[in-house]
Amino acid sequence: MANQGVFIDSQARIELRTLIYPNGTVPRINSNITDNSFGAGVRSMVEKWNTDFSLVH
Repeated sequence: MANQGVFIDSQARIELRTLIYPNGTVPRINSNITDNSFGAGVRSMVEKWNTDFSLVH
């Protein structure tokens, strides 16, 4: 689970946030992130050339 702080830097929003939360606040974004990848490759020789082909997704 990722937990990211969000900071708003516009002066109007800072003033509004101060009115709503006089003791301060740090908005948080909580999300579940799934990251997958796959890679495959082939090495060969074509005449006098060494070749390497790969694919990553």
